[in-house]
Amino acid sequence: MKFKAFLTENEVNLLEKRFLPALDKMGKVCHLFLTGEKAYFLHNLLSGEGIQCVAQFHKETLFDDYCISSQNEDCIAFAVDILLLLLAVRSSVSIFSQIGAAGSAASL
Repeated sequence: MKFKAFLTENEVNLLEKRFLPALDKMGKVCHLFLTGEKAYFLHNLLSGEGIQCVAQFHKETLFDDYCISSQNEDCIAFAVDILLLLLAVRSSVSIFSQIGAAGSAASL
């Protein structure tokens, strides 16, 4: 299986500021199900206990240059620790802002 995609600044802000903090309040782990057209965040559906949440995004909403392939009809599913994903997204925001600041300073 292969998955490759790029997040733009808008998608990172959507995940960092709105979506991932809300999911993190409901639980620690969710399942991410990727298809050729959509990405699904599935929270607590497999255990059936507590709050359940399904969020579906068209690939264009979250990703640029989205490419997926697998032997299971180009679908990939895996569990993800929400807090770790949120920390990774925040880290990318920090790095991006540092690069942007360095580029602004260089142009002065």
